Amino acid sequence: MTVYIICLVMALLLCNVLNLLTPDRAFKNAISCILLGVLLAGILGMRHPNMGIDLGYYRGYGYLESFQVLQRMSWGYILHLPAFLNYEFGYIWFNKFVSIFGSSPQTLLIGCSICSLLPIMYVFYKESTNVPFSYAIYIGLPCFIFLFSGLRQGIAIGLCFFSYLYIEKKRGLAFVVCILLATAFHKTALLCLCMYPFYYFTMQRKLRLWITLPMLAGVFILRVPLFAALSHLVKSGGRVAEHNGSVTFLLVIVAIYILCSLLAKNDSKTNGLLNLVYCACLCQCFGEIYQTAIRLGYYFMIFFTLLLPYTVNQLRNRPLGLFIKCITIGCFLSFAMWQLYTTSWAMAYPYSFFWQ
Repeated sequence: MTVYIICLVMALLLCNVLNLLTPDRAFKNAISCILLGVLLAGILGMRHPNMGIDLGYYRGYGYLESFQVLQRMSWGYILHLPAFLNYEFGYIWFNKFVSIFGSSPQTLLIGCSICSLLPIMYVFYKESTNVPFSYAIYIGLPCFIFLFSGLRQGIAIGLCFFSYLYIEKKRGLAFVVCILLATAFHKTALLCLCMYPFYYFTMQRKLRLWITLPMLAGVFILRVPLFAALSHLVKSGGRVAEHNGSVTFLLVIVAIYILCSLLAKNDSKTNGLLNLVYCACLCQCFGEIYQTAIRLGYYFMIFFTLLLPYTVNQLRNRPLGLFIKCITIGCFLSFAMWQLYTTSWAMAYPYSFFWQ
């Protein structure tokens, strides 16, 4: 865990130095957004290609083998390629484009890390009330460690998160185009078309928990028949063993949802972000019986990175806000380290640089 701990210490020192150098919040957010983003991109892009089960390093399959095959094809052939494995056309073209800069597997990893993180960095810069706080939450969420293995969906998640800027500005057409672009990398991103109407669905604060929590409990109790009724919309299979930790994680994100519902002000942004993270809770209800449901939740779960800092920043009781902030950062960073150490499919521990 040495590399991760060193990076964490560097990030903490960076934030403290910025606080000492300038009181300008906008400047601090911009610099920390860039430097912390580069740090995360470095961890992902400079890792050894054997880190991430779907990469298939020296196993004759996976993203790395596909990259080697696609880069040998001509542009004319790729543009008329009817299908290649289960990859979407956007990811196929992306592989060919990236190969212009180099034929080694590292080129693909660097390209995917940049394209996955750059949209997230920009949204943090534009929308987060506390960029370091948002980054701490982000690396503690499963959607970060997922980038070690899920290259296609990692890019799609970043693009769908970027579409939030168009939701905020009520630019519906640009939002749809952005989601369709994400779908060109992973078809599950099509689900995010629901984000626009969900964001603007208004719910009274005093009624929110009385309505949404019983609904959530009902979905969880009836998850098996509900999944059976909806199974014709998704591929068969994808089932996972029970006791995979999804229920525990569901309880955690529901607790955060409740906390934010109780503490946050009753404004349109809070209402919209609460609606989006509620979608993550709904997806997580099916996590025990359908693996893809967990991954679908990543598209919505990432909005905790905006909701939590926004909620804490609104608190009039500053000592309480500082306490919640410190506890939240500590919990998310601890969970991040635990995930990096224990998640077998990410193969994130031990960390190795590509030259090792």
